[in-house]
Amino acid sequence: MHPCHLIVLPHPAPGPADADGSPRAAEAGPARERVPAPPRLVHSARAGKADFDFLHGQWLVENRRATEPFDPASAWLAFDSVLGCRPFAESGHVEESADDDGVSSILRLFDSAHGLWTVHRISAHGTLCPPMTGRFRDGVGTFVGEETAYGKRVLVRETWSFRDGKPRWEQSFSLDGGETWKVHWIRDLIRVNWPQ
Repeated sequence: MHPCHLIVLPHPAPGPADADGSPRAAEAGPARERVPAPPRLVHSARAGKADFDFLHGQWLVENRRATEPFDPASAWLAFDSVLGCRPFAESGHVEESADDDGVSSILRLFDSAHGLWTVHRISAHGTLCPPMTGRFRDGVGTFVGEETAYGKRVLVRETWSFRDGKPRWEQSFSLDGGETWKVHWIRDLIRVNWPQ
């Protein structure tokens, strides 16, 4: 397994930030004359059940997570993890992630009758957590549900997009029914080809 390293990042100095207040990843070097458009997440004409085909395989994941998810001044923790994703049947896949805190699993299923994905975390007790539901539009996947986080009942939103040519996953919480969102976890994925 790839070694995981934990470091606490200082609160960033005021500067560029995304619209939702999360810190931007370090920008690339000097601007180039011609920057290619980022690839879309949906690579197939079979939009819907093929939306997550890009995720199948093995990945090294660069994580940044707020230590206090509801505090705008929270420090951010940076760490690495590994992720594997495999499809099953014709309707979904299983994702497994591992870091120094352990292993977590996610089950994603596509409902072709309604064109919606359901995203279920698998608890440590072997049960499915309440689902998030959503779909991809214009190459960006958005999935929303309810959960209890840090003792608070919240709306949780996950988004998939591309940043600098790599898949990016973000998780946000809302305490006001979706009026505002606070990003507290960002994952950038780098594809690897470890021996099986």
